[in-house]
Amino acid sequence: MPLESLVVITYPNALVKTSPSNIPLPSVIRTPSLLDKINALKEIHKEEIISSKEIRKFCKLLVKHHSTGNPDILQQFGINELDLLTGVQCPQCATIPMERKWGKWVCSNCCHSSKDAHLQALNDYYLLFQSIITNKKLRDFLQLSSSMVANKILTSMKIPFSGDKKARKYYLPFDD
Repeated sequence: MPLESLVVITYPNALVKTSPSNIPLPSVIRTPSLLDKINALKEIHKEEIISSKEIRKFCKLLVKHHSTGNPDILQQFGINELDLLTGVQCPQCATIPMERKWGKWVCSNCCHSSKDAHLQALNDYYLLFQSIITNKKLRDFLQLSSSMVANKILTSMKIPFSGDKKARKYYLPFDD
């Protein structure tokens, strides 16, 4: 059975940077190109290898044995944590980082403001690292200098936590 691999970048403002020695692969595409790519693959692979009945059987087997994975994405792709761009990305112009002013995130580039722009950054943290975050890790990742501001953000999200004071851990609610 032929196998094809494909990476689809779904976030329209995502910046994909490679080192000069890496050549972009044709298997990395953006969402608008997905249907064209699927149709092109259908043209290449016209011969039916397995029947509809076998596909349904295979689907049931996959669902039965499904387990949520939590790969170390940075290690898997050889990315150093220090190479990550941290901070809150402007949803309007994609500038990083936005600044926290008076309970809002404000972009220094386009002046767009948002009360919840940090949610996408926290989802990124969840996907890159883990579902547990501390006040210190939040400050480092969102580029905040105040532990009180970080605490307000975390408590306003009404997410579960454990521990007290410096030992407090928050459990991010994002789905896999």
